[in-house]
Amino acid sequence: MFQKHLRKEFARAFSKATLVLMLPLTLATAMPAAAQEASPAVAPETSITAAPAAETAAQDTVFIKEGETTTVAPETKTALDTLEARYPFLKEILTDVRGYNEEFKDNPTQVLTSHLRDAENNIDIVFVSVEGPLTCGANSCQLNIFTNSGEGYKQALAVPAQSPFFVTKENKEVSIFFCSLEGERSQWVVSKGLLEHKSNVVSPQMGPACR
Repeated sequence: MFQKHLRKEFARAFSKATLVLMLPLTLATAMPAAAQEASPAVAPETSITAAPAAETAAQDTVFIKEGETTTVAPETKTALDTLEARYPFLKEILTDVRGYNEEFKDNPTQVLTSHLRDAENNIDIVFVSVEGPLTCGANSCQLNIFTNSGEGYKQALAVPAQSPFFVTKENKEVSIFFCSLEGERSQWVVSKGLLEHKSNVVSPQMGPACR
């Protein structure tokens, strides 16, 4: 029952997220509502807390700078216990991963992270890619993005996505760009500690081009 539940939950999340990331340009105007459904704020009773942003910053943190594009491909491999000690808000995800690994001992699920910081706006962004037999499709794996603007980390997005991702900062606004296999780019903006969908375009006029 435990594994069936996990597969069901992941399938539901995958279905919703695919609609958000892969919808054609003609449906772009409908994206904000779908985006809100795909990336709900954490409910108060399940809110996640962590040490202040300054305390979690480490040597592997990449600083976001105005006018620059940062390419993000989660690659930091860390033991699950060590990862949970650094990022307590990952406890639920790591508990699921431990469950996956009990079933697939010969093909363990890996958790890869990248930590970005916008020092000017006091925002930390943690990308968490979960890669394993129950979390990866043909071209993408489960991606969770957490943000912290000084009040503890909150889950800002949970989708299947292929890396790399691109993070830019223009006019003090931080954007995350996702690319589909067709070369379409989806732009999400960090707003008040959460992510809001902004646009879907094929030939971007600003920010990085898909390649």
